[in-house]
Amino acid sequence: MTWNNTVYLLIVGMAVATVFVACQNSGGGQNESEVDVFADHVRSTEAVEAMEAKKRFRLPDGFEIELFASEPQIGKPMNMAFDARGRLWVSQTTAYPFPAGPGKGKDRITILEDTDGDGRADVFTDVADTLNIPIGILPYRDGVISFSIPNIYYFPELRTQGTDSTKVLVGAFGYKDTHGMINGLTRGFDGWIYACHGFSNESDAKGTDGSRLVLSSGNTFRFQVDGSRLQQTTSGRVNPFGLAFDERGYLYSVDCHSSPLYQLITGGEYPHFGKMEGGIGYAPEMKPHDQEATALAGIAYYADDRFPEAYCNNFYVGDVVKSRIYRYAVDWCGSSPVGRQENDFLTTDDPWFRPVDVQMGPDGALYVADFYNRIIGHYEVPLDHPGRDRERGRIWKITYKGPGVAAQGKESRTDWSSASIKELLQGLKRNNLKERMLITDRLSDYFGLQAVAAIEALLQSGNADAYQCVHGLWILHRLGALRDERIRKASKDGNPLIRLHTMRIIKELGQRQGYFQEEIRVGLKDEDVHVRRAAAEALAAMGGDDAFAQLLEFIPSIPDEDTHLNYTAYLGLCNVLKNEELLREVAKRGWTTPEKRILTKAMVGVEHALSSVFLASCIYTGELDTNELIRVVPHAFRFLPEPSIRKLVDALVRYTSDGIVDDQRMYYAMEAGFVRRGTSGHPYLKAWAQQLATEIFEQQKAGSKAADDLLHFASYLVGQHRLIGLEDKLLAYFCETKKRRQKLAAGKSLLMLSESHYAPLVVSTITADSIPLETKRRMMSVLAGFPNAPIRNALARLDHIPPELQRDVIAILAASSEGKDIVLEKIRKGEWFARTLAGPGVEEGFLMNSTAKQRRLYQELVANLEPVSEEKDRLISERLAAFSPSADLKETGKALFAKHCSACHRIGNEGGIIGPQLTGIGNWGADALAEKILDPNRNISEAFRTYTVRTKGGTQHTALFRRDDGDAKVFANVAGEEFTIRKADIALQEPSKFTLMPDQFGTALTQAEFNALLTYLVEEK
Repeated sequence: MTWNNTVYLLIVGMAVATVFVACQNSGGGQNESEVDVFADHVRSTEAVEAMEAKKRFRLPDGFEIELFASEPQIGKPMNMAFDARGRLWVSQTTAYPFPAGPGKGKDRITILEDTDGDGRADVFTDVADTLNIPIGILPYRDGVISFSIPNIYYFPELRTQGTDSTKVLVGAFGYKDTHGMINGLTRGFDGWIYACHGFSNESDAKGTDGSRLVLSSGNTFRFQVDGSRLQQTTSGRVNPFGLAFDERGYLYSVDCHSSPLYQLITGGEYPHFGKMEGGIGYAPEMKPHDQEATALAGIAYYADDRFPEAYCNNFYVGDVVKSRIYRYAVDWCGSSPVGRQENDFLTTDDPWFRPVDVQMGPDGALYVADFYNRIIGHYEVPLDHPGRDRERGRIWKITYKGPGVAAQGKESRTDWSSASIKELLQGLKRNNLKERMLITDRLSDYFGLQAVAAIEALLQSGNADAYQCVHGLWILHRLGALRDERIRKASKDGNPLIRLHTMRIIKELGQRQGYFQEEIRVGLKDEDVHVRRAAAEALAAMGGDDAFAQLLEFIPSIPDEDTHLNYTAYLGLCNVLKNEELLREVAKRGWTTPEKRILTKAMVGVEHALSSVFLASCIYTGELDTNELIRVVPHAFRFLPEPSIRKLVDALVRYTSDGIVDDQRMYYAMEAGFVRRGTSGHPYLKAWAQQLATEIFEQQKAGSKAADDLLHFASYLVGQHRLIGLEDKLLAYFCETKKRRQKLAAGKSLLMLSESHYAPLVVSTITADSIPLETKRRMMSVLAGFPNAPIRNALARLDHIPPELQRDVIAILAASSEGKDIVLEKIRKGEWFARTLAGPGVEEGFLMNSTAKQRRLYQELVANLEPVSEEKDRLISERLAAFSPSADLKETGKALFAKHCSACHRIGNEGGIIGPQLTGIGNWGADALAEKILDPNRNISEAFRTYTVRTKGGTQHTALFRRDDGDAKVFANVAGEEFTIRKADIALQEPSKFTLMPDQFGTALTQAEFNALLTYLVEEK
């Protein structure tokens, strides 16, 4: 099912009224009537005026919310950012979700100012008003750096009449999906700009210096303020929308669909749709998905003292579907943050509230961009739905006015644009991180080298506090004025925060890193775990023999529970080993067993023949346990020279396992290795396959899950290796088994042994009364892999094909011209329904490569059919009208989900990962879920679009592309099963208009079954 709840751009703005509401937080919950309202993709309520919306917010005691800006002064906000004058810059759009044509953009960037100090904006200055869905935004010097389709630009605040000093910094970026794109522009301590790359888009961008960045879907990257030196910082995540640094220099991000909160590790790889763990695995999450909707946007880290202590150093994240702001506290496990969800920080009775960005201001307030709208879903609701609001946008300001916060009444300077160097350096003592970062930018960007002497004097005086030291060091680094002796002194400072940032600076020094090997070595043994982690990063960045040796020695000291430090260290070791000279030395040296275990884990991330040679050598010695072997085997095969393959296979076959189950795991690992090589493993594995399959058929009796899994494996082996000697056992098992998965595997293998001989038998299952309907449907996917005359003729001879299977039969036959003729004749005679011919996915496949005569006959047969959309609308309305949820139906619905949906979709930890995870899907409500079940092709995510794939051998598949895997491509079929095709064997790969999800549940589910399934899904929150 293709619900892709990702986050949707925007921000909020407004300008009038100052009222304040200090409302009680209800503990984060909403009553049942509210839940129904918030579950609608298209909100059923009407918009309310801003001051009325203000009354509906709920906050903890002592917190107040004010309207900072709204329509008509601003439009639909996207992202927000502050400048050194304390002004708020807002990117906003009226075009979303449709990009404007070239030169026709009308979206804006506006500066908002509160000049009279009454808490609301009263001056609005448009900096640019010809933009195209601008999102990420960052004030810089006398202008702003911002994304607008398709580039990241620099726009000056004031432009001389008749000139345009706009400059393209980075581009071009993909924008086929407009609800993520380039967002969250955030300046780091190091002066680089960090940004998120949104869902589904493919980009090949270049910087001003010619540096190039190729990105696919969710990623993060960084670049210099002049648009140079593009660098990818992480890969993966689905649709990251928002970034925030903490005082230690860690970078955090919010994401949709994977996990709500991440502390990003530079170079780390994170989950994404269709992606399998590679190398050293996925980087750790910080907070698993729980009760949040999969539509999170904007993140603020509160680093100030104007909130009560319990609310400081917390993360505040917007949920645009549930219309609320979450609060996460952090527990530390070594250097690893563990997010702890507290009571919801901000809730409302108004379901139009859409918090798309959250920022901590230099004044200590939280600012919330509200994309106020009836509709927020990008894929869940048609993009051209008339209910999408394009006028209203609001920005809210949240402050604390209650007791217990001593800092609340102190003077707060937010305009640093006229401050002297001395005043700015004094300002670096402020507790507000946003303020300190703005001051840091002011000193480095405006004063530059003029500030060096004053910073040096401050650091030398011994009177600087930790914040002044940290920011002073970074400013000197940005300006290229940080002396070696200053670094060495800072690395020995008594304050761990200063030592930590010193290690981070050393990491950024490039060729100068080698001068600080001793400082890194000491840092790796620091009493503070954060310093140790930063030292490990610096060590990896430096590289070389010494870095390798120190990391190898350091890793055993890391506690298992410190997941982020473990990953950082192994990633560093992996990167160090990418030096070929070092890799060659490591591959030929002798190592202890504990050292080998560390090295094998790192080697799987090194794409080089020597890494495979090393892994093979570790396999030969027999020092790895079963799980370690299974993990390294695919990579060992990937690059191993061909003459060594037989030796490795023989060694693994001789491996003494704990039983046939481990043999099965080992076989699949070896097969995966051959797939990654882009070669067939059959010549090497056939004898072992014969041995394994024979043993299983002789010793295993169907019944238990373990035995059934092994018999499925044996059936697979017989077909893959054409084990004719086991044909009788396979045939007997096919006729005997009642288990769906096993029946399908045995049927497929029979066809692989002899398609002409077994086609009638296997095809007959789709009309057999004893075979469940779902098994018949899945068998159609098996038959689709054999689009040749035997299957075609067997299908043509069938009588009384159930209506719900006719679509699949026609799709198979339509793969050939002869099959198309059979279909047309059957429909002309009235044996099959013409409506099936016009169904989603069938029409497209049928008309592809049809003759003129076939197209004419097709048009005659479908000419008088009612449009599918009208028929679907009526079906959805009828099913919903008869929908009656009941707690008694939940277990039945759960069983139906397992039967029809779990092959592709996961709820909690159960189910497949072919399609989106559905944990919390009940928040979308009955109407939206019914539409997805009964009309899955209405709104399709590009990430789940199917392809027509034809091999050079003539086999045709309709499948979902999952990922590249070495020299092969991995696809998934309608049964939720992955399969691989060598890239060299693909003749055609064309996108389809349809999703992989079967469009058959209108007939496959009775009203009672529909009610049960929908009840189960609606209650999954």
